[in-house]
Amino acid sequence: EKWLSLQDFYGIVKDDTAVADTIFVALAKGGAYVEREVAEQVIARWRSGGGAATSAKSSGGGVFGRKKAAGGTRSFDEQAFLKTVQEGRQDFLVGWAAFVTVTGIAVGGIVFP
Repeated sequence: EKWLSLQDFYGIVKDDTAVADTIFVALAKGGAYVEREVAEQVIARWRSGGGAATSAKSSGGGVFGRKKAAGGTRSFDEQAFLKTVQEGRQDFLVGWAAFVTVTGIAVGGIVFP
């Protein structure tokens, strides 16, 4: 399946807390869905060493690259993760601000003709 929804993501990470929500927002950039290939590439960037520049799919990493690479260890790049989370939050807020602005203008046009 090409698209990954929030519910699918919860099933994969086996978590439905605010932490999982934050990670999904980072992956989806504020959207309701994210392409699996995009998510795999972002997660691959979060990992340093052992093929961080390649996607999990091309490195044989299984679902979201959770299968450990043979003979290599992978460490988590916290700075790349935090940068992605911050970008996702900004995109989410910009989307909501645009929605509220357009809705406010429409309501204003109805209330104050």
